[in-house]
Amino acid sequence: MMISTAVLGAFARLPYPPPEIGGLIGGTDDEITEVFVDEGGESARPNRYRPKTCLLNSVIRHWSTAGIEFRGVFHTHFAFGYEMSDEDRQYANTIMAAMPPRIGSLLFPVVVPGHAVSSYLMTRERGQQHLKLDSFHMFEEWRR
Repeated sequence: MMISTAVLGAFARLPYPPPEIGGLIGGTDDEITEVFVDEGGESARPNRYRPKTCLLNSVIRHWSTAGIEFRGVFHTHFAFGYEMSDEDRQYANTIMAAMPPRIGSLLFPVVVPGHAVSSYLMTRERGQQHLKLDSFHMFEEWRR
């Protein structure tokens, strides 16, 4: 997977939790070029990202009309929390299960602002969903 330096820069500028926040990533083909940050709704726990689902769905619809493909959901973690929690994994499974069959994979990056990004890839094959730690490559996006 290729991720633009602009998206990585946006990740680096995210506020350090608490609270955790998240959002969407999008692009075309195997390139992540877009990011939408959602500060989330109210949560009783500062270490839990609670997405504004209606807002995110409207962004996905807007992206679709603009030719941008929804490629995944990211969220922030506290320092050294580079791995997905059980709750994160359940959330990723729920999102993937709701996707139409034409979407065979989604990314679920965990961002520790100012420190690191761990990218997880959820794939679907023969009705089975699989989540694995994935690597990505940076690229410089030149817009005309």
